[in-house]
Amino acid sequence: GMSTAVNTRFCVPVLEHVARTYPNIRLALTEHMSGTLLEWTEAGRIDLAVVYDVPVSTPLVVHSLGREDLYLVTDVAFKRRLPPAVSLAELIELELILPAFPQTLRLMIEKTFADHLGKPPKVLLDVDSTYAIKKLVSAGKGQSILSTHSVIDEIGRGELAITPIAGPPITRTINLVTHPNRVADAAVRAVHRVVDTVLTAG
Repeated sequence: GMSTAVNTRFCVPVLEHVARTYPNIRLALTEHMSGTLLEWTEAGRIDLAVVYDVPVSTPLVVHSLGREDLYLVTDVAFKRRLPPAVSLAELIELELILPAFPQTLRLMIEKTFADHLGKPPKVLLDVDSTYAIKKLVSAGKGQSILSTHSVIDEIGRGELAITPIAGPPITRTINLVTHPNRVADAAVRAVHRVVDTVLTAG
């Protein structure tokens, strides 16, 4: 399983690498938001998942792949009205389109605002689809907070724009999680190595 943001950027190189290196492994890939993938991995529905910000209490085996910054995502016209970077204090004034609870991105954003501003962000819409969030933002219906991996194609097409968040930045961890009962499986270990190699290199 891959979180939507990661899948957008890395699904092709991961699938190609597995097919080239381990031709006898038949890999089934599913995409969803991190909170859902964590539930599926714990339930044994999937063997491995690339997710964000794993809870400390998780029963899964966690391998860290690093951290990434999040950005304010807007339509191109709205971007022209913004400074080179925006602060949390400026973000609090915007109407955001975010994943609903209990998705990990939403929990992390809410915690960041609470810790630094003492109040929650203004959430215009709860949308559990990165695709739908991007479509709504590009149509000028609101703004969002996402990673560059999530919007790289739309930026290239001139549909969306990003602005760095400063004071403080919003960052999250990227993790590869495995069900404890599947850690020893040879195919799972092989795919684990591929995902680790591809994501840490790119």
